[in-house]
Amino acid sequence: TGDNRAITRTVEVQGPKADELVSAVALTANAMDHHPEVQVNDDGLVFVLSTHSAEGVTVLDIALASTIEDLVSASTGEPAQHGDQNINVVVTAPDTDLASGDALAR
Repeated sequence: TGDNRAITRTVEVQGPKADELVSAVALTANAMDHHPEVQVNDDGLVFVLSTHSAEGVTVLDIALASTIEDLVSASTGEPAQHGDQNINVVVTAPDTDLASGDALAR
C-alpha cells in the first residue's frame, strides 16, 4: 500500500531472513545516506520511503526502492517485481512544475 507521499514495500519474511534483509537494506541506505522507515510486524517487514525535506518521493526514494526490491528478491528467491503492484508510487506536487521543479504561480 502507499499514500501520496511515500513508497511502501511489504515483505512477508520473518526470523533470521528478516534480520538479514533489514541489515542488507541498512548497508545500502547508509551508502546512499538515505534511510527508509522500517516497520516490523507479525506478517513481516514494511519499508516506507519518502524524503521529508521534499515532503514526498524523490529520485533517491525510487532508487532505494529499486535496490530494496533486488535485495528482497535475493533474500526470498522470488523474482524482483520492479513496477509491480507491490511497490506503489504516487507522486503529488500540486504547486510544482515537475519538469523544472519550480513552484507554479497561483
